[in-house]
Amino acid sequence: MPLVTLCLRMHEPFRLAADGATFLWDERNQAVFAHRAERCYLPTVRLFTDLVKTHIDFKVCYCISGTFLEQAELYEPQVIGALADSFNAGRHTRQVELLEQTYHHSLTSFFADKEKTEFKQQVSLHRQKIHDFFGVRPTAFANTDLLYNNEFANVVADMGYKAALCEPCGKMIDGRTGEAIATNRVFRAKGRHGRARKFAVLPRNAVLSRELVSRLGAPSFTAHEYAARLHQSGGEVVLIVCDFPLIETGTPAYEQMEAFWRGLRDEFAEHVDLMAANPTEVAEWFQITDCPMIDCPCPECPCGTGADVHGPTLLRSQAQRILFRRVEGMEEQATRAGGELLRKFRYLTTSDHWRYLETADAARTLPCEAVSPYDSPATAAFALTHATDELAFAIRNFNIRQTSDQTPVIIITPETARLPSEGMGQFARYVSGKSGGLGEVISALCMGLSERRIPVHLITMNLTRRFREEAGLSETEWIQKRHQLNPENVHLVSSSIFEGYRSAYEGWPLANAAEFQRQIVNTYIKEIRSKYEGRAILHTNDWMAGGVALAYAALRRIPILHTVHNTHTGHIPLEMLYGVNLQKLWDALYVSIDQQKRCVDAHATAIKNATKVSYVGEKFLKEVVEDYFLDRPIIPWSVREETKIKFRNRCACVIPNGISPEVFPENQPENPDLDAPGLAKRYGPFDNILAAKRLNLLKFQHKMGLKIDSEALLLYWPSRLDPMQKGIELLEEIAGGFVYQHPDVQIAVVADPVGGDNTHAEIMGRIACASGGRIAYRRFDQDLSMLGYAAAADVFGASLYEPFGQIDVVGNIHGATATNRDTGGYSDKITQLSLRAWGAPIDSGNGVLFRNYDTGGLWWGLSKAVDHLRYFKNRPREWEKQMRRIMQHARKTWSLDNMVARYITAYEELNEGKPLV
Repeated sequence: MPLVTLCLRMHEPFRLAADGATFLWDERNQAVFAHRAERCYLPTVRLFTDLVKTHIDFKVCYCISGTFLEQAELYEPQVIGALADSFNAGRHTRQVELLEQTYHHSLTSFFADKEKTEFKQQVSLHRQKIHDFFGVRPTAFANTDLLYNNEFANVVADMGYKAALCEPCGKMIDGRTGEAIATNRVFRAKGRHGRARKFAVLPRNAVLSRELVSRLGAPSFTAHEYAARLHQSGGEVVLIVCDFPLIETGTPAYEQMEAFWRGLRDEFAEHVDLMAANPTEVAEWFQITDCPMIDCPCPECPCGTGADVHGPTLLRSQAQRILFRRVEGMEEQATRAGGELLRKFRYLTTSDHWRYLETADAARTLPCEAVSPYDSPATAAFALTHATDELAFAIRNFNIRQTSDQTPVIIITPETARLPSEGMGQFARYVSGKSGGLGEVISALCMGLSERRIPVHLITMNLTRRFREEAGLSETEWIQKRHQLNPENVHLVSSSIFEGYRSAYEGWPLANAAEFQRQIVNTYIKEIRSKYEGRAILHTNDWMAGGVALAYAALRRIPILHTVHNTHTGHIPLEMLYGVNLQKLWDALYVSIDQQKRCVDAHATAIKNATKVSYVGEKFLKEVVEDYFLDRPIIPWSVREETKIKFRNRCACVIPNGISPEVFPENQPENPDLDAPGLAKRYGPFDNILAAKRLNLLKFQHKMGLKIDSEALLLYWPSRLDPMQKGIELLEEIAGGFVYQHPDVQIAVVADPVGGDNTHAEIMGRIACASGGRIAYRRFDQDLSMLGYAAAADVFGASLYEPFGQIDVVGNIHGATATNRDTGGYSDKITQLSLRAWGAPIDSGNGVLFRNYDTGGLWWGLSKAVDHLRYFKNRPREWEKQMRRIMQHARKTWSLDNMVARYITAYEELNEGKPLV
């Protein structure tokens, strides 16, 4: 009884411009993909989705290149949605598997580099792309054209994969018999010491694979006949690997193909001697089986695998080999250049460029995706040669410029989130973890600067306990990592004062700040600048990173960007700053009196000494300089006055925060079990949003104790229970009356109280208890909070003030409208909903703003939001359309890439207008 594995390869290359005027042939790439998406990919993927849904025994795996997904994202995002639907249809039943490969469908596994650095990088890029779109990390590998040798197998096995597919050839020897390997067998890879590894190798059945490709869509080709051939082939596993069928819908051939696939599904159901299995399942089932070892020591597999098995025959001509080695030779320089130049280099590594150099006779055997777009091999050779020459010249010039006069960015912050290892060192991954908005901004900046090869150094507190726990390390393991790995560009300020804290603001924040700033002044700024001949740009964040650190930097004439994430300040007593020569810094300090002591006002000092100050919201900056909130202790007078000076001198700017893709609904864990963590249904802007949100609503209602009602309009409050800023007292006054007057509305609150005061938590609990399942309150939980966004029809708040705020954007990203007060960051991000269906010239807006900070204002805002939602509820197609528009607009406008680009612009202004590299 053979197992049958069906794998479909989906690949679209970025074709090079034929005339050399541009690097990529964008018009051709878009035209080809758009045509195939509409006529082939979408209908056929949906066909397979239907087959997976209607029969548990039907299984398929997709091998999708990164360039295919990139073009789908650019030209026809519905393809990604269709693939996600197909994968999710068989996700929990293991009917659909996604395979790993190189992002660029390249031959980098055969680069001479023993470390296979570029190969591993392209695999990592593909792995991340698959995870971003489908939320899974593949466990089986399919190299370009299934090329294989021992070295490749060991590298892939070391990376943690369980299996690899391969194209059999005469050079592959069965370790038991010493003869050429047989198909329909499961093999083990040969390890570096000659022993078999627990890594499954599955050879393709070339004959049956070719038959499927050549006869699919023909009237004479039936599922019954093919199933009989599968049965007759015998063995352990019949691996069928072929390119995705590019048979256009609406043609007789498509009808024949559809009948074939549906018939094959029925054949599998009727024949007990055929069992579908995907590669990872095969690897698991044969894990303890005594399988023969496959031996393929040939390091030159791309040069030909032999006509006897009709395998891939790449790089047969001298021209192909010369151009391949030229591209390979650019790896080190391209990696050093990074950014756009590295991206172009990787486009050049795509194997299709060498296929296009084949002669007419050889080209007849090419798969559909590799059919040459050029009129002749000579034109293809010109396109590849010209692109290679131009890129090599650009990389060489860039690296010459880059090696002279580098200016580092030194980021000082009390907290950070995930840090990139690339550009910051291997130790960086241990200084990572979940954090608030400031931490996400710092993480994105470090990653963005590193990707652009701009030297970035991070100075932060060594919160040993937090870092160790989030890295899952014991105290001994943490010490070993700390002392064995070179921290490179991550500089941890260590002190027994705060090493046991999980946050910089635990304990006595003033003592934490004083210790942090003392060491920055006396050690870290000097050490980093000395590596760059005194050059540096300083970027500090909030009051804890300000104070004497910025006074010292200004004295040393270092350009400084100081970002105000919030206007709180700290008054650090002078005696706590022992060890710092305050006399030299005295004129640069903003000295205050607090509790009858002379202190350094840390935030005012930072703003005073900064070359440029950035706020995270335009409206909030305006509110600061135009004397809003004078009747409330919101903005310290010192901070307001120093900001006014910067604003009048045109040294203040606005750089809004970006939102991390980690909060996107398609990137959340998924589990339909009502009591399990995760969303009931993941979704993106190109999925069936209403259906997904309805499932998430039912799960959220179950978890929150709300009345189960799939038609309810859920208004969601995810802000902390803060009466000083967030307006929770306004909600408490109107919540019960509002749901009483609006029977189709539910209100949910997932938030913690401020500090140790549980007053508002208790009030919200009593209101929820009295509502009869119409209002619910729970303490903050990350998983429950994200489920609330995915379930919400509207995300709302009632802030008195807000530097930036992000609940409105996160709500929009999840397909909900936003309602909040017309203040600060919410004024910047929320615009009144206006639709063409209501007489507007275009569809615009994403929610409701109300003006007054009182119960009347909040009631009006929520009533307006409910009116919008009821309109949509009666017009589901319009609702889906507007949610999709709002989701896409939020992602594009408030992306981390936009934020990083604006910070880099500010850095370059401080660098006298010169690029940092």
